[in-house]
Parts: sequence; structure tokens; C-alpha cells
Amino acid sequence: MRVLKRWFSFDRSAAPNAPGAVTAAIPTRRYRAWVRRYDTLEESDRVAIRAHLSGLSRRPVVSILIAASDEQGAEGLRRSLQSLAAQLYDDWEACIAGDAGNARSIAGADPRVRIVEISRGRGEAEALNAALAAARGDFVAILDPGDRLAEYALYGVAAELDLAPMSDVVYSDEDFFDDSEERCWPHFKPDWDPDLALGLDLLGRLCVMRASVVRALGGFREEFEPAAQYDLRLRLTHAAGADRIRHVPAVLYHRCFGQSAPRDFSSAEYTEAAREAVWRHCRAHETAVIAVEPAPGLPFWNRVIRTPPHPEPLVSAIVPTRDRADLLRACTQGVLARTDYRAIELIILDNDSAEPETAALFEELRRDPRVRVIEAPGRFNFSAMVNQGASAARGDILLLLNNDIEVLNPLWLGEMVSQALRPEIGAVGARLLFPNGNVQHSGVILTPEPNAYHALRHSRGGDPGYYGQLALTRTYLAVTGACLAIRREVFEEVGGLDEQHLAVTSNDIDLCLRIGARGYRVICTPRAELIHHESATRGSDARGANLRRARTELAHAVSRAKAHYARDKYANPNLSYTHDGYVVLSKPRVARPWRANEKGTG
Repeated sequence: MRVLKRWFSFDRSAAPNAPGAVTAAIPTRRYRAWVRRYDTLEESDRVAIRAHLSGLSRRPVVSILIAASDEQGAEGLRRSLQSLAAQLYDDWEACIAGDAGNARSIAGADPRVRIVEISRGRGEAEALNAALAAARGDFVAILDPGDRLAEYALYGVAAELDLAPMSDVVYSDEDFFDDSEERCWPHFKPDWDPDLALGLDLLGRLCVMRASVVRALGGFREEFEPAAQYDLRLRLTHAAGADRIRHVPAVLYHRCFGQSAPRDFSSAEYTEAAREAVWRHCRAHETAVIAVEPAPGLPFWNRVIRTPPHPEPLVSAIVPTRDRADLLRACTQGVLARTDYRAIELIILDNDSAEPETAALFEELRRDPRVRVIEAPGRFNFSAMVNQGASAARGDILLLLNNDIEVLNPLWLGEMVSQALRPEIGAVGARLLFPNGNVQHSGVILTPEPNAYHALRHSRGGDPGYYGQLALTRTYLAVTGACLAIRREVFEEVGGLDEQHLAVTSNDIDLCLRIGARGYRVICTPRAELIHHESATRGSDARGANLRRARTELAHAVSRAKAHYARDKYANPNLSYTHDGYVVLSKPRVARPWRANEKGTG
């Protein structure tokens, strides 16, 4: 068997406070090669960008807010301003709040650089508010002294605003310069994900914000320093709404790592303030939130804890099965005896079980008033059995559950229910582990081949994943139906599973995509963690008749949702997934805006 070398590996040897120590880092040499090949402008690119700029229907002015302080020093500010002066898009101004004499000597005579003098010792929030008050642009962005913008950064933002002029927020991917001036630790981000943004500062850098909305929200709040920027972005994205938030999947911002890690990777003060901002934000909009805790393995990022209401809504767990009494016993014991959530009914759909051990187990289970065993004879059709179980269910929450699932932690179901009850959430998936403790499922990524992969499948259980992908609650286009919670009303609204065309596979992905088409989001929560003995009952789909049937069903599912397979918005198009779920750098799969006829790879 061919062994794949993981390009994203959990880098335990990196400096303790470095992003690479905790984010499954990309090796610098591989990223350096990617930058040379795909992210280095040639003169022909610059010519094309200028031509594209001349045809834009609007050219908004972007005010760059800089809070200059003695900490970063003159050299850091000089480098930041040099990156501004090199911008191919020249409709910008820089508003620098700090010591006027020092800033002016660095800025020189460029009339686009304006100095707002404030007294020494002022905090960052006060400085940024002073710069905001002086800003005349339609949009504002923050440039920390020492950080740099890519040469085409503001052009990339302007091109996106030309496509979506009603946007209030445009953000980009980012990376770091290390002490040797080498680019490293790229953060290739998904499109807007409000759950992930509670776990970490997703918008981060570069984040361009509509100035009028920022002012209407009161600007930067000093009480949240040194996380006042993050606090503003939380408030801003809630006010704007998902339709007005755009992501440019390109590395437009370069952070300065320097001699110490950025504060959001190392500072206890920043972490405390950021967590307080998330807590205040959540409590302002959700009564079910009871705590904001450090994420496992990522103490500077967050896990939001919600609780189900009282009385608890009834959950109908729907378990299709055929024999394999050993698996079913472990599954049912976990649900009935090792789960904290008590409002459960268990509906077992029996597909022609014939073994005496299974009959004896059914007889035993029927003694529990919470259990019903319903006959579902005939050719195995997972979708039909789930739909049959849903019709018989009495619960407000339906739980699709494979018979080869084992409970690990008693809080799993309460976590899934508390998430499923959120009105904007259509379906909730769990983090599933192989019996050896490695990751089996933590969300599904769709790819252009077309195919569907489990994100970072086979990663070690303690690996937080690339920028917390395995440790933070986040949105996906789809999750597996092996353990999926959904409100009954949503299941009925979308018409349940497709039992005619998708009897065995791809039915869960198809269900999730139809849920998304109705405006709901699908999330995966790692706080609900279980064991999954994958395909233990019906066998593998990797060969023979099962493979042929799986390919036919995938083709039907793809025919309904080609655009989602071509561009999964929750998977950055600069990354690709392998057949084992590992993630690697790829040629960007979106056209560069200055090359209108260019096509990304499939």
C-alpha cells in the first residue's frame, strides 16, 4: 500500500509560541516553492492588473489605520509604509496615530499619508479610533506596524468590491515573515464561517471594513484591549450578515513574526480579552451559551459551550441494522446507558436480521420502553430505512446513527442537540474516531474530481489540525450521516433522504447540500466525539459491486450539485485533499481577477 507523506504535519518541534507549533504547519520549503510558482508577480501580471484597474466601475478609497507605538520601532513602520507605497491600487490613504515627528520623518512627502498626533502612552484602541476619526475613505483596514501588504493586496480587495459592491467586509488569507525574511505559516482560510470565527479571529488580516458601519458600531472598544480589533470584527460581521462578507482566497497580508510571536498566539492578556469579547458577543445573541473555554490543544483559541433547554426535547435515534449483534449491543448500550442526555427514544430498523444473537438482543432491548424495533425487510436501502424511522419517530430532534458507533463521552448528545436547536443550523455532525484513536470524520470536503473526502482523515486524535480544523467547531457543506442530528422540521422541509437514487452512499452529502440550499448551515462539533467502526456491517465501497454502486450514486449526487463540488466554499482553493483526507498545497483553483480568461485547476 502506498504511504502518503503528510504535507501538513503537527509540528511539535517549532518554537512553543509560534503558530507552527499548534497549527499543523506547512513546511517552509514547500510553501516557499509554492510562493515562487503561484504567488510571485511578473511584469506581465502587473500590466494586466493595471489594465483591469482601468476598467473597474468603482474605485473606493481605502483608509489604512496604523496605531504607531514605540514598541514596533521606526523600522517596522517604515516597512509597512513601503508596502503601501508599492501598491498597484493607488486609491488609498494612511492615517497614522502616534508621535507626529517620528511618523512624518518615516512617511516622507506622500500626501496620502496623514498623521494624527496623540499623546504618548495611549492604548491601541484609542489610537485606532483617532485614526478612524480622521479617515476619509469609503473603507478602512488596519495595518500593524512591521506587517506588510502584498503588492496586489488593495487591488485584490477593489476587484472583489467591484464584483460585490454591497459588501461591508472583505478579508483575505495571510502568512508570516520569519526572522530570515522568509514567508512561512500561511493561513489559507475558508469563506465566511461564523462558528469558526468564535474559535479564532478568522477575519484577521487583511480585513477591509465599510467605514460607515464601523463608525455606527462605535469603533474600537478600549475595554477589550489588546483584543479590541477582534471585538470589532465580531460585532461588525454580525451587523453585516453573511451576504455582505467576502473572502479573497489569496495571501494579501504578511505578518511580522520577528523576535517574538504575535500577541494572539502567545499573550495571556490577549487571550483573556479575546475570550471575554467572544463571551459578551455570544451572550448578546444566544441564551443557550453558558461558557467560553480554551479549545483542547489550542489554549489561546476558544470553544463555545451551549446547553439544551429544560425540559429537554425528545431525541429519536434512528439506527438501521442487519445482524452484527456485537456492534449493535455496543451502540445501544452507549446510547441508553452511557449518555447524559435522557430524553431519548431508540428506533431500530431491522433489515432482515437472521442470526440468533441478534434476535436475542432485540428481545432484550424491547424490555426498555425507550426502544422500538421496526421491521424493514428487503434489499438494503439506508435512505429508505432512515425515512421509515423518521416517520415513526416522536422526537423533535432526529439522530441518524450507524449501528457501528460507540459512545466515548456522556456529553456527546447534549452537545449535538444544543447545536441542532440553533435556528440557523440545519444539521450537526460529530467528530468520529477509528478504534485506534485516529480521526475518521471531522467534516466533509467536496473536491472537483468530483469526490468527497473526510477532512484530515487518519490524523492522530490529539492533533488540532490545520489552524484548528480538528479542534474547533466549524461549518462544512456536509457531514457524515453515521452520526447526524437534525431538527425534524428541517428533515421534513427538505424531504428526507433520497431513497430512490441514493440508497446507500452519498445520501448524507445530498441531504446536507439540500439543507444548505434552504439557507441553513451544516456544522461539525468536535465536542461530540465517538468511535466509528466504518462500514463494519455492509462492507467496504472500495471494490466489486459496492464500488460500482457507490460510483453511480456519487454521479447522481454530483449531477445535482456540480457547483459545490467544483468550489467548496469551506475549503480554501489553494489547498487540495487526497484520497486519505490529507491536505496539500495546490495550484490555485480559482482564476486570478486580472486574468479574466484564466481557469484554475480541477
